[in-house]
Amino acid sequence: MVAHRYWGLRLQRPSTSNSYIALTTLTMATSQGGANLCTDGSKAAADSYANDGNVPANLCDATSSAWTDGYGYASALWYYDFTSPVDIAEFSIQSQAGTSYAPTNFDLVYSDDASTWTSAAYFVTTPWTSGVSESRTFETSSGIPAGTYRYWGFRLRRPATSSTYTSMANVTMATTPGGTNLCTDGSKANADSYANADNQPAYAVDADLTTKWTSNPSNATSLWWYDFVSALTVEEFSIRSESGTTFTYTATDFDLIGSNDAVDWATVKTYTASTWSAGMVQTFEAPAAVATAPPPSNSLTASQVSKAFVEMIADYSALAPSSGVYKTFAEVIGAYSGVAGRSEVLKAFVEVIHSPGGIPLPMRNRPIIIICT
Repeated sequence: MVAHRYWGLRLQRPSTSNSYIALTTLTMATSQGGANLCTDGSKAAADSYANDGNVPANLCDATSSAWTDGYGYASALWYYDFTSPVDIAEFSIQSQAGTSYAPTNFDLVYSDDASTWTSAAYFVTTPWTSGVSESRTFETSSGIPAGTYRYWGFRLRRPATSSTYTSMANVTMATTPGGTNLCTDGSKANADSYANADNQPAYAVDADLTTKWTSNPSNATSLWWYDFVSALTVEEFSIRSESGTTFTYTATDFDLIGSNDAVDWATVKTYTASTWSAGMVQTFEAPAAVATAPPPSNSLTASQVSKAFVEMIADYSALAPSSGVYKTFAEVIGAYSGVAGRSEVLKAFVEVIHSPGGIPLPMRNRPIIIICT
């Protein structure tokens, strides 16, 4: 990762709460087991809080006082101003005793202006222990979107055409375009929620088109994933909508995600599907291994450009060091400008989406990569 001034968490309201999110303590450190840097309540902020007794600063005071977000929001953003850029390697959150309002799904996010936020890693944790105040510590993800993972799945945003849940009738995944579907064992399918016993995660891989997985109706964002037992790279996948009139519950906006522990998730790519119809199958390609750029006619070697390309996807504000000097993305572009036959060897832009006002939605990156030879 690279240092940033603001770090925080974008938290999804848990299915165990119909009102708000609540935490009592949040710590952040620049090394594993390092000193907590979130100690000044005046530097804590959030996009909402319930009342004057549940302010963002409460997470920094080392007491049992809680921060709770605004009532009824599907997600909330809490963040801390470190004044100067830092690189967060570890963080912890503590639940509030006597409630079930601690989140189990959240993004670690960063910003340099407290306005545009980027997700460094996505986390899914098990339900919190009821009735007690419990602390859990998390390590920051490496953040590389494209890679090899044991667990692959989707982070699905509930479509506007559904007022209740998100659904999938069938899912396939393959390691090569047109390859064999590897999602065939229902015992290896999982999700952060499901509506009822007739709509479990396994029904998305049972090849029975009359069954389906549906999320918990209260979840604006849902996670479904498959355990491949050993790490691999998914290069193609498909989703099939329901056959009945509820095909409109199929997500059109979702992320392909990967993890090696089913807790710390990397966003591989964000997709927007075409409009669904009943029983429709849509197939999508996943990013393949990063290609090596053509040998440059300047001081940057092909391996340096390839490394910069990978790290750019993880963090577009700074790239891999070359001879001890950090190359910005603009510098990498500049190094190639004017080179005959490849004046635009490497270009990219990242669109960070944030819903205007109202209920904030999770941050996500949309890298679009163009390589010209």
